[in-house]
Amino acid sequence: MKQSLNSLTITQAQTGLRSKQFSPVELVQSCLDRIQAFDTKIHAFLTLNADAIKQSQKADVSQSLGGIPIVVKDNFLTHGLRTTASSKVLDNYIPQYDATVVKKLKKAGAIIIGKTNMDAWAHGSSTETSDYGPTLNPWNTDFLPGGSSGGSAAAVAADFCIAGTAPRSPFVLIIFEFVAAYFTNFHTISIAQQALPENLLLKCKSSFAILCGSN
Repeated sequence: MKQSLNSLTITQAQTGLRSKQFSPVELVQSCLDRIQAFDTKIHAFLTLNADAIKQSQKADVSQSLGGIPIVVKDNFLTHGLRTTASSKVLDNYIPQYDATVVKKLKKAGAIIIGKTNMDAWAHGSSTETSDYGPTLNPWNTDFLPGGSSGGSAAAVAADFCIAGTAPRSPFVLIIFEFVAAYFTNFHTISIAQQALPENLLLKCKSSFAILCGSN
């Protein structure tokens, strides 16, 4: 059976893009189609990027993350894209600049397809405190995705994107452990992948170095 584009690892997606097996537009559209089909149940997203397809048309696949669809936790500022920290206090807030991590992702060519749900103000560990409602675990919707970055964890696990990022605490999913993360002086940059199964860990591994360094 042919693997769907939205379930590829970064390395697989890069290989396909650079060999012209598919285009950045097709890759982004595959993720958006899956979001449309399943996120009404999972509720991983708070805001989708209406310009994602347009941005993918201009993607330079020779860049380290060129054309790769990525999601961003909703407490990272994203220029021109609503950022709420899952609080209705910031319901209509549109940032005027990008957070450092977002700048790095964009500079590397990533396509940010949306902002993901979280515990409001990152105060929580289950994503249940979001003012917009909880996110469900895509592997078993009777369970939680953890938090405070549950939306990003769920988005990657559900193959809504190729990779995702979140600050502060590590992602937790299902068993609230087996996390790949990089600890800095001020933040934990969590790779939105769990060690089980292996293909999820591989989905974000190659983007990790881009987020490292001073901010």
